[in-house]
Amino acid sequence: MIGLYRCKDEARWIERSLLRTLEVADHVVFMDDHSTDATAEIVQDLSAAGQPIAYLASPFEGLQESRDKQWLLQRARERFPDERWFLAVDGDEVLDRKAPKVIPELVKNMETAKLNVAWFQFLFLWDTEKRARWDGIYGATWQKRLWKIEPETPSAFPAGDAGVGFHCGWAPIMEQREVHCQEVKFLHFGNLHRADRERKQKFYQGLDPNNSREDGYQHLLEENAGKGHYCRGPFQTIEIGDLF
Repeated sequence: MIGLYRCKDEARWIERSLLRTLEVADHVVFMDDHSTDATAEIVQDLSAAGQPIAYLASPFEGLQESRDKQWLLQRARERFPDERWFLAVDGDEVLDRKAPKVIPELVKNMETAKLNVAWFQFLFLWDTEKRARWDGIYGATWQKRLWKIEPETPSAFPAGDAGVGFHCGWAPIMEQREVHCQEVKFLHFGNLHRADRERKQKFYQGLDPNNSREDGYQHLLEENAGKGHYCRGPFQTIEIGDLF
């Protein structure tokens, strides 16, 4: 199994994320999208220390998520032509502690059942690592992050939104036979701090201001809970304990 990362400026979380993913995946292929913090140094140091990470600097200028993911998958398939299973993780995400035991068994079961895509639930950490936001879409987000790709399948991803590939997903375009993994969660750190939520809202609204499907990204701030279809009802969090 190959882990895939496309990241920019995730120095706060990236070592923690990679080390957990490498308890599941045999190798990681890492695309650095012009990081300005210590992300590149951390990843390259881990590789130099013997971790099976292939570090690739983005050859592109400008933001285009779908293009980047296609390029990354192509490079991974060239490096590991016999590999079929891929696990996609963002730099602000960490698999929970059950993943190293559950995911290999999941792959075996999927092979037997001839399934090729697995969905995972996301927990959006909020103000503390032991609490997740739970109102609206935040308590119901699942994404396709584990998949098997056949040799004849192109490395193509959906176009996404706003001309820059926003929300293009992490599964390539192919016939999908799916399963939902109930046992493992993806822990999302990107919304942990208020300052990060404000920064993300400003970034997305600047590039994708008219995306009604995303409620104009107002949902990123808790005071806007209940104002759109993403987060109906009052702001809510749940205590999740220590899942690391």
